[in-house]
Amino acid sequence: MFVGLSELEESFFADRLNLFVALGPVAKITHTTAAFVGIADTFYDVIADAADLFNIYNVLSLNWLTDAATDIFCVNVPEFCEFLMGFFTNSKTSLDDDDRFAVYFGHEPNGGTVRSLLHYS
Repeated sequence: MFVGLSELEESFFADRLNLFVALGPVAKITHTTAAFVGIADTFYDVIADAADLFNIYNVLSLNWLTDAATDIFCVNVPEFCEFLMGFFTNSKTSLDDDDRFAVYFGHEPNGGTVRSLLHYS
């Protein structure tokens, strides 16, 4: 929504939105242990340029491949999905609730935008 308002305010949102109230997006994550954030920080320009070149706007969004992979692996081997989730979030899986994790991953993949992921890095 922040990107949409900053880039498309007059052409799209002006007639469709009366008021938008939200907290500002996160600007800096100094103590994260997520491996992806460290990699994205190191290769920020390469990732941004490749995403633009190949028109990749979403990561792990819902499609037939990610949906099938999630069903196969996360239903049968939840530890594998915890490992993958640790790559994008944190490496402290001891803090996760295994019973709720299966429910959470029942709603995966929900993905995220490349711009959001680069913003966090």
